[in-house]
Amino acid sequence: MKIAYIIYPEVIYANKSNGVRSQVVTWGNILRSKGHEVDFVNNWEDYDWKEYDAIHFVGQGVWIPRVLNQIRRLNDKCVFSPIYDPHPIWESKK
Repeated sequence: MKIAYIIYPEVIYANKSNGVRSQVVTWGNILRSKGHEVDFVNNWEDYDWKEYDAIHFVGQGVWIPRVLNQIRRLNDKCVFSPIYDPHPIWESKK
């Protein structure tokens, strides 16, 4: 199988210490060890969305419906794993 992972944009400032990113990398590496082809989608690359057996969105936010609707026109094999963080980074701690 060929699988693409798309994670929420805010991960760019959290980098490798981000738990969601770490989890997706772990899943991708496990799938690769089983013989699957995995792409971690990067805004600077080009992709042929028709080639994917699964396009996995991970995260939450208003960006997902916009991106999902565009990709689904080319390939409807999309899945979604929402991430709910009860303590968003923008809320001040008390």
